[in-house]
Amino acid sequence: MLAEGLREYVTWSADAQISLPPELRDPKDLIVLAAAVAARVDAIVTGDGDLTSLKSFEGIPIMKAREALKELGLPAE
Repeated sequence: MLAEGLREYVTWSADAQISLPPELRDPKDLIVLAAAVAARVDAIVTGDGDLTSLKSFEGIPIMKAREALKELGLPAE
């Protein structure tokens, strides 16, 4: 039921083939980067320190929620 409700917010895209960045500390995070590239996202918002340490990937900023709220001009509290 939850998946049905989320369909209107989901964008299907083809898989992106990307190389493992040498600075990526956790190879399991490669799927997140590939999904972001495939979906052409504006940003990756995460609390994962291994991802936020990259700062950006292929022009996609990687930031924590507080930073994203600030970028959007919204209160972080």
